[in-house]
Amino acid sequence: MGKLLNIQATQQITYTVIVSSKYDCESTASLTVRPDCVSKSFIPNVLSPNGDGLNDIFKPTLINFKNYSLEIYNRWGEKIFESDDSAFGWDGTYNGAVVQNGVYSFVMRYKTTEDLQWQNVGGVVNVVR
Repeated sequence: MGKLLNIQATQQITYTVIVSSKYDCESTASLTVRPDCVSKSFIPNVLSPNGDGLNDIFKPTLINFKNYSLEIYNRWGEKIFESDDSAFGWDGTYNGAVVQNGVYSFVMRYKTTEDLQWQNVGGVVNVVR
């Protein structure tokens, strides 16, 4: 059984590994980190919580990420929603009541898996019924 080494890839490129023994025997292998390993995000800008199954929940689509947080604020700067679970989105309510149509700001933070760097994203979501 061979020895297992774990190498942290930092880019989506082809890596070449050369292994040599104390007897000067060498072996080479190349491995490509696929482009689908790149962190990606899609953040909608409209929420229509009307029960039709389309855009009823505001939540991002994140690919290849670790930690996550989302905060949503009303126009007076009051935090009306927060979550650290990307599967749990905002349904357009605050304290059990449906919010008014309008623009709400959000702040999202997450770490990408390729470099474990925090990404800070801010923007607005328009609530429309």
